[in-house]
Amino acid sequence: APAEPAPPPTPPAKASRRRASSRRPSRRSPGFWPENAQNLEACSTIDLACAKKHEVNILTLAAERQGWRHTFRSEGGTIIWVDSKEDVASRIRSLGEGAWLSHVPGLGGCCNKDTLAKALEEAGAEFWPRSFCIPEVSVDEIAAYAFPVAQRPRATLIVKPSAGTQGKGIEIVRSARALQSAIDHLDYKGAIVQEYVERPLLLDGRKWDVRIYALAVPASDADSDFAVFLAQEGLVRVCVNDYEPPCPRNLHRTLAHLTNYSLSKYSDKYEHCEDPADGSRGCKRTLSAVLRHMNASMDVEASALWASLGELARGTMDAMAAPAKAMAF
Repeated sequence: APAEPAPPPTPPAKASRRRASSRRPSRRSPGFWPENAQNLEACSTIDLACAKKHEVNILTLAAERQGWRHTFRSEGGTIIWVDSKEDVASRIRSLGEGAWLSHVPGLGGCCNKDTLAKALEEAGAEFWPRSFCIPEVSVDEIAAYAFPVAQRPRATLIVKPSAGTQGKGIEIVRSARALQSAIDHLDYKGAIVQEYVERPLLLDGRKWDVRIYALAVPASDADSDFAVFLAQEGLVRVCVNDYEPPCPRNLHRTLAHLTNYSLSKYSDKYEHCEDPADGSRGCKRTLSAVLRHMNASMDVEASALWASLGELARGTMDAMAAPAKAMAF
């Protein structure tokens, strides 16, 4: 990607009081980081002693671009990079004045599928499809909700292993029998079962998703536990096959329903595009390019979509606040 990709359209200043925040957090931010934390622009040192091998290169590159010094000697710094609970527990005891931990304790655990699903269900998030966690909810209960005898056409559910990655074990089902079979064949004990969104916003006839990135900073604001800063670039993944609403004859066509690179890279239809500014081609695209493409060639207002992504980030962080505190240590 270019060093300075063109940012997506800026959402209206008064889109919502719950939009992703652009303000600095209060200096009174409690709990995770010192009250007298310095502005990150003045950061001079990042301690990478706890960084994992696959993180070191990108963190070193980021530090050098910011003009920061980096160290691997556990000697402290303005930012202390931590990954695990053990890292947090160890380094927070010796956290110096003006130092920051890189991760908010507990947030990593909240990103597990089952924990996040429960949090968003409890919060009543409007953007979240109706979801059930197995084994907390039985297959019979889910089937009674999704497949009542008199209902035609049948609902569609998507089953995801709660500990799975890379599209493994995901199945789309339209009957109680198929749901039970999908659960029986899981390699993991837990699963998330969700209502399948049958009429998604398509990108040139194909399903797609977007990975957006947000910085969450603890705040003492009365409306929220976190200030949320949304990155101006993201990653869009596009299915290799055209989308059709789910029906018995196409449920097995995984590559029309799932965007996972780990699956689509084996298809002869997989397309790699070298141009990060091209939002019309490739199974991986930059978000900024896709928004420009949609704004120009589709009946989609990019600024409104960008504002909606901010709302989604804000709502997700609000839902994660309580479980994050419970899982912190």
